[in-house]
Amino acid sequence: MVSSEIGYSVCLAFAIVLLLGAIGLYYYPAYFTFKNKKIDIALLKSKKLFFILSFVCLLFSFILFDLQFYLNPFNANYIIDSLKTSVDGLHYFLIFGGSVLLAITVYVFASFVIYYFFFHNDIKPENVRKTFWMMALVFVLLILSFMMFAEGNAPYLRYPFVNRIYFGSSGIKLVTSYTGYDWAPAPTNDAFGFEIAFYALCILSGALVALGVASYLLKKLYGENGLLSTVFLIGFPTGIVGCRLWYVIGNWTRDGFDKDPMKIFRVSDGGLAIMGASLAVVVCVIYLLIIKYQQKKYPYTKINYLVLLDIAIPTIILAQAIGRWGNFFNNEVHGEAFEGNIIYWNWLPTFIKNNMHFSNAHRVFNDTAALELLHNSTIYPPLFFVEGITNIIGFLVMEFLFRVVFHNLWHQKDGSQKWYNYFFEGLTCEGSNLGYYLIWYGATRAILEPLRDSNFNMGNDNMWSVYSAYGMIGIGLLIIILLIVWQFKRDHGKWIMQVKEEKAK
Repeated sequence: MVSSEIGYSVCLAFAIVLLLGAIGLYYYPAYFTFKNKKIDIALLKSKKLFFILSFVCLLFSFILFDLQFYLNPFNANYIIDSLKTSVDGLHYFLIFGGSVLLAITVYVFASFVIYYFFFHNDIKPENVRKTFWMMALVFVLLILSFMMFAEGNAPYLRYPFVNRIYFGSSGIKLVTSYTGYDWAPAPTNDAFGFEIAFYALCILSGALVALGVASYLLKKLYGENGLLSTVFLIGFPTGIVGCRLWYVIGNWTRDGFDKDPMKIFRVSDGGLAIMGASLAVVVCVIYLLIIKYQQKKYPYTKINYLVLLDIAIPTIILAQAIGRWGNFFNNEVHGEAFEGNIIYWNWLPTFIKNNMHFSNAHRVFNDTAALELLHNSTIYPPLFFVEGITNIIGFLVMEFLFRVVFHNLWHQKDGSQKWYNYFFEGLTCEGSNLGYYLIWYGATRAILEPLRDSNFNMGNDNMWSVYSAYGMIGIGLLIIILLIVWQFKRDHGKWIMQVKEEKAK
């Protein structure tokens, strides 16, 4: 046992050191490239040893992270004593083969991201699209590599997953906060300590991805970098407040806020509604930009704000797709329990399927009950996963289909206008992505909300989110109609009906 503990500690220490080394070795030559603000092939070739060593360190760090998990006596005992099994050859191949492929794809994808987004001007115009699709292909391979790695580990992990990081006087630990069954509880005897929920990290990660994508597109169009960072510093906390207020309003009497108003401020007890964040951020950003524009402050005055909305709004739904993983780690906001043939859920990745045997609303109280749940036929449909995929599709539709493809279809090469040009002009009018976002997300929630476990619905009649979703759809339609009418009046000096009459002549 002592030798196992030493081996586990040594592997973990070396894994962390090698990971930090990989980042440092990669950053050193990359720093000079950033400093020159252009790609210098001769410089990169002279520093190629750093890139090679960086990849080697990354590869071995991934492998050592795998080894430390299975050398950890706590994990080894769980696999042998509780699961009554051992790691077989096939899963060893998936674990370590997946780790190798994952290291390769992470390294290549990170290099593509830096090259494409930070040195876009160095790419020849005819190679921009090719570079983008190569980056997209590597990203797909990265996902497949992760799935291979995850499938290898999934049968030997402990469920439900840990969902918080604890920092205290006893060290850093991954812990559970799952009332009734905390198999990895936070220490209670530490002199000091605090926790960071995975839910918060998922929300923050989504927000940062949205900021990065929107800032890049804005810079590409206007050469402006930093405007959305300023907006983000105000919009993100506004979104958190919106999350809480929306939940409080929807559950004012159901959760007893009317009897104890101080519960409003006890966010650590749970209770955030992502729909409220969406509306709060949209209102905040529009208000902030209008105020700045009216003050005639550069660079706000050089940007078409409706186009800015078309760029920024789709990234909100992308952020929500990432943020929804917080519900996965909390075992919440899922569907009603499904009891039947588990084969219907085999399309799910194993680690998701196994974790969805548990619910924060239907708790287990000991190891035996947890193992029984893990192997029975009851599963809670992962609505977070369905909504996440739907949101990603929505982002692609708004960002590429509407803003790029359809936008180009109302321009004739010879300058003439046909009836379908007017049609696509209306569909892609400036600012329309705000309306499409409200419609898409509202429709998604209107469909999924009735499928939720009633413990996670809002309102005394469980319909608050459903009514809100229909309200979003209605507001979205109204916004699109108003923008279409306004743009036709602005660009053609006449209303839509007059344009149609002119075409008929």
